[in-house]
Amino acid sequence: MADFVGSDRGLRRLAVTPIENEDLTHPLTVRPDDDAMVAPAAIGPEGFAVVVDGQMHLHGWVSRRGLEAGGAVRDRTHRFAEVVELRSSLKRGFSAIVQHGAGWLPVVEKERYVPDRDPQPDAPEPVSRP
Repeated sequence: MADFVGSDRGLRRLAVTPIENEDLTHPLTVRPDDDAMVAPAAIGPEGFAVVVDGQMHLHGWVSRRGLEAGGAVRDRTHRFAEVVELRSSLKRGFSAIVQHGAGWLPVVEKERYVPDRDPQPDAPEPVSRP
């Protein structure tokens, strides 16, 4: 019985633990107008970048492979199935990931993508900085 109660307590904690920016990992970003032949330089080891405009409105994501055809990033952008609001519960975030079969979903705050507020100094320089 004690094992079950302990497990249940962990699940309930997900419902009250908020998603905070400092707990997130942040893929690099590119702009919709960026050249698809230059943008792969902004894609880190994840193999994809988040597409945002100058006001940090989320447009979607692009993969390194998807950019090989050239053109503008906007022509190769895929929309996210869902977004998660900053400070919503971990339960909400995990539920959205499971429901959509996603490995990762972006976090937004008031409809704007939440960028890394403390970028790593050794991270590759993206084509566009948020």
